[in-house]
Amino acid sequence: MEELLKASGMAWTILRPTQFASNALMRAASVRGRETVHAPYAGTALQTIHPADIA
Repeated sequence: MEELLKASGMAWTILRPTQFASNALMRAASVRGRETVHAPYAGTALQTIHPADIA
């Protein structure tokens, strides 16, 4: 679909989520127990989106 969009001649922007807000619950035990969140890329800001907001 992305290739069709690019070839359409219309202006386009493709957004890809990097992490989902609903997955934050998986970190709850770590935050409660150690007040720590471990992430694979510590120095990188990751945009968070809720899956219901993806069109």
